[in-house]
Amino acid sequence: MSKSRKILGIVLLILFLIVGTFALSIKIATVMLGRFLGNERIDYYGKVIDEDGKALSGAKVTFVIKAVNTNPLALLGSFVAAEMNYTKKERIVFSDDKGDFKLKGETGAYLDIDVEKEGYVHATEGKKFLTYSRRHEDHYTPSKEKPEIYKLWKEEKTELLIKYDRSKLFDMTDNSVLINLICFNKASSINDSDIKITITCPENISGKNKNYGWSSSIEAIDGGIVEADNENIYLAPEQSYVPIIKHDIKLQNEGKWERELVKRYYFKSRGGRIYGFVEIEYISFYNNGPVAFVNKVILNPNGSRVLVYNYKKLINNPSEFYKSQFKK
Repeated sequence: MSKSRKILGIVLLILFLIVGTFALSIKIATVMLGRFLGNERIDYYGKVIDEDGKALSGAKVTFVIKAVNTNPLALLGSFVAAEMNYTKKERIVFSDDKGDFKLKGETGAYLDIDVEKEGYVHATEGKKFLTYSRRHEDHYTPSKEKPEIYKLWKEEKTELLIKYDRSKLFDMTDNSVLINLICFNKASSINDSDIKITITCPENISGKNKNYGWSSSIEAIDGGIVEADNENIYLAPEQSYVPIIKHDIKLQNEGKWERELVKRYYFKSRGGRIYGFVEIEYISFYNNGPVAFVNKVILNPNGSRVLVYNYKKLINNPSEFYKSQFKK
């Protein structure tokens, strides 16, 4: 081999190393920039079960990975528009024989998950929107040992329900209010009601008071109530109901204190003809006195504990239903 050809080979090798190093540097810089702007490694572990708690295979899981676009032109456009530009990537997997599914090794800031299977409806939350970006304090941390559980219920086993997702304020007379949860309004009498809410505060409380003791209670009319300790609303408990639950917020000179309290309950009323779930926000002072917000209601008027939501089986006019089935 001639000396000139050796020199040419060395030059080409040096150029190759320079170009490769530059390309690697660009890739590393792009990854670092992405992490600075919010992109992180995305792993996710989930498990699908049916209404009996058994593994459900063949459930379709759709992931949408939303990542900060680190393309220079996209970044320039983001700075001009003062709004970050994102790319979207979709991945579809299916649950295995054990009901398990996973996503590994993706990169992004946010992850959307949708779990579905033909002939089934969601007993637990079927869609989730998670933040992986460490720029947010509440960013999601995956756990292989504790996968997220998705419960699907056979559509044929769902029942006719009444459902309210909107929040409604109920003011009080003498610190209490009777509520008809079927019609989602104030009840005219105790026979017309499902629950009674009471909030007791010291006299002469105003919006300027920063710390005071107060209490609240919820009572099920002709039934019982039990506090809900999880997010999965699909079956009211069979036992453990009590007539009334009280909450005492004691006066504290130090530490955390709130004039508001949010609680979730299962209840039965009207002699067991109604089973349901309700979320209550107690507020000890609101303008001129205590009030309660009812934030969510799901109830089964068929004497059954099943609370699985199916949009095909909702009572469209609860007030008329109440008049025909419950009004004496």
